[in-house]
Amino acid sequence: MKLTNIFAFIFLYFNAYTITIYAIEYQYVDTINSEFINHITVNDATINLQNQQKLLANLDEQIQQSKKTNDYKKTIFLLRKIARFHFQIENYCLGQTYLLDAIKEIDKHPFSNDSLKKELQLESLDFYYKLRQFEELSLQIDNIKKSDNIKPTSFHNAKISYYEGFLTLETNSYEKAKVHFESAKHIFDSMGSQQELLQTQYALALLHFQQNNTNQAVHIALSCLEKENIYKENQLLSNIYKLLFEAHSRNKQYEKANHYLLLYKKNFIHILKKRSSIQNAQLTLLNETKQKMTAYQNNKNEQELKVENTINQRIFAAIMSIILSILAGIMYFIFKKKRSFSIALIAQQFELNQLNLNLQNSILKLEKSNFDLKHFSKIIAHDLNQPLLTIIGYSSIMLKNLKSNSKPSGIEEITRIHKYSTDMSNHITKLLQDSFPQIEREELKEKFKSIH
Repeated sequence: MKLTNIFAFIFLYFNAYTITIYAIEYQYVDTINSEFINHITVNDATINLQNQQKLLANLDEQIQQSKKTNDYKKTIFLLRKIARFHFQIENYCLGQTYLLDAIKEIDKHPFSNDSLKKELQLESLDFYYKLRQFEELSLQIDNIKKSDNIKPTSFHNAKISYYEGFLTLETNSYEKAKVHFESAKHIFDSMGSQQELLQTQYALALLHFQQNNTNQAVHIALSCLEKENIYKENQLLSNIYKLLFEAHSRNKQYEKANHYLLLYKKNFIHILKKRSSIQNAQLTLLNETKQKMTAYQNNKNEQELKVENTINQRIFAAIMSIILSILAGIMYFIFKKKRSFSIALIAQQFELNQLNLNLQNSILKLEKSNFDLKHFSKIIAHDLNQPLLTIIGYSSIMLKNLKSNSKPSGIEEITRIHKYSTDMSNHITKLLQDSFPQIEREELKEKFKSIH
């Protein structure tokens, strides 16, 4: 029996090492949550991926057209559609960017739809979680809860509870996380949302596993596998296999652990191949796009060069015509200028006199405004200083009376109040002094000395 366990452990170690090599090679980062977006259908990434990418490029063009025509509702719809597409092919950063752009479009325009905005905010929770941005996830949940314009549905409440469970799980608040997961599970079960229910059950299994309640975690994970046909080899199934492998390894049940490790490896390799095909297709499409853009740019440069040559020829002909016209009419302009010079000079002199008069009036108004401003500044400074001087005097009296029979902390607080009040009074005095010329500053100093 011991020899069998030794061989099982060696075989298990070898398979685990193989999985590690695959993960390093493909730079795979494991996630513990599956998709919550259900209202979009995207074909398998290995089938017609180039057509999907071309469709995506077409959607980008439609967005630009809708922005030009100020059709913002269509813009929001297209941004949301592209965000969901990127979520399905696991481009979470890019998908999040499009979704946040859609939310900004709603905030920018008067037709703002609170229900649509709330749906987009709920969808953004999936991206924040996938990208492990827990602070942003918590802030977005708070924003959704503060929105009182639209009454949330049961599905929305369940989804919020689901992610609140993961937030509390990150802080090792297991009991709070369990309450959130159980609440979400109950709502999903009553709604018949099987995929979401399985995700919540997996979250509960993960919670029990982190609490070292391994047997309960295995029981819940196995109950999830009873409906294996729902998964369609997605990330959630891979996560459950991984959890069962780790749980049985912890219990030293190496044969069962090896079984689930093989299933995890099979599903894991399928995901890697899928991602590899996505990357290859994207790279091919990118190269094709670059070639087309290069050819288009070369053709555009040739056309621009031809147009530029034609324009230069026309400009040269126009310049020659202008020069001839100028030479033909220069004598006429000189004669006309001599006749109109004296009239224009008189008119300019009259206008200059009017401007000088207006300038003198403006100077008088400015001087009056400056005088009023100085007077107002002195009043404001006096009003600001008056309560501060009262505080300074009162705090000084308190310091003298409290030094012998008070706690050091109380004396420190009164000293700090006295210091801050004195500093503020000095700042107000300095600001007022700096706002007047040097002569008036000296007069102002004498006034404030008399006040102090």
